[in-house]
Amino acid sequence: MKRYYIGINGTNVICNESYFNGYITAYPIGEKNNVSFFEQVEGNGELNQEKYKEWVQMQVEKILKEDPSAQFTYFNKKMADICDFIPDGNIEAHNDWELLAFLNNKFEIRTFLGDKIKILDYIYLKGSDVDYEFARKKLGSSGMVVQSATGAGGLTTHSVGSSKDIKDLNLKSNETYSISAYEPNVPVNATLMISQKDVLQLPISAQLIKNTGNFIYAGGDFVFPTQFKPAVASQIITYNNVVGSELQKMGYRGICGVDYIVCEDGTVKFMELNPRYQGSSFLLSLALKNAKTSIAKLNAECFQNPNVEDPQIIVNRSFVNCKSDSDYSHLGEPSEVIKKVENSTFRKVFDRSICAEDNFEKPNDLSSICL
Repeated sequence: MKRYYIGINGTNVICNESYFNGYITAYPIGEKNNVSFFEQVEGNGELNQEKYKEWVQMQVEKILKEDPSAQFTYFNKKMADICDFIPDGNIEAHNDWELLAFLNNKFEIRTFLGDKIKILDYIYLKGSDVDYEFARKKLGSSGMVVQSATGAGGLTTHSVGSSKDIKDLNLKSNETYSISAYEPNVPVNATLMISQKDVLQLPISAQLIKNTGNFIYAGGDFVFPTQFKPAVASQIITYNNVVGSELQKMGYRGICGVDYIVCEDGTVKFMELNPRYQGSSFLLSLALKNAKTSIAKLNAECFQNPNVEDPQIIVNRSFVNCKSDSDYSHLGEPSEVIKKVENSTFRKVFDRSICAEDNFEKPNDLSSICL
């Protein structure tokens, strides 16, 4: 049976060539047998959904003509609408779209999990009501984080320290925002694989975050968390089991990313869920090759089987996202460069921890976090 991924941008799904036979995407990702609507990464303008749908339909029909049993995978409601012409028998199992919308909403999922695991203290205000002095007095902090309910990569997560910073955000009057006190922290991402009976925890990574006014995701470091004190590591494992169990009860299956922060005193706090492939998933898939599997295969097995086997991998690597060869050159020569498409973001991969080698988000004092 041949399997194909369909998506707008499939950069998080790379390195799954052992599972997918091809990729149908709007923008090129450079994987084997990738066909794309646009020839370049930046595209030729705004994507016209109707034209893209017509093009996708043409690609799918071509495949089904040669292989009527071919299976197609997509991961969100937007792609489901684009792919509504595909017969049900040719669509791989997926999660309920309303459930995904709920899990993607940072505010709703924090409320849902807030009595089960530790979270930050938040206040929620309409954009027209966000006032720096009010929030400072309410939260007891001059440094704050303002965040929208949805969004990825840190683009809707803002660092503020003054009334001017708030004004410069141009917040939408009728949109609700969360505001929390800023705490120095190590951001952490955990990848779970959730089946009917199991919650498989894959190696965690420290998220390499750059505070540029937004908290921008710059890469991941799987080595740094191996230095966590037992109490910190144990708390993350415990919270992963809680989150995984709750998602199981809701009927969720497959891959899910869980973001935490490890505060300066070693306390772990939940931040959000990412019910999808992560920016760091490619390193997990590269490590899984030795176990004759991949992230995509494990994800599918979670839908097909009540149990999912632990491949027990170790990922002693880290990476940074780069636009040019000079980016992060101070880190030295990478062990590997994952560059799929010319003029696109690529990854410099290192066989060591790089979290402490740059001003990525982390406390100055790590004594309560690391050994």
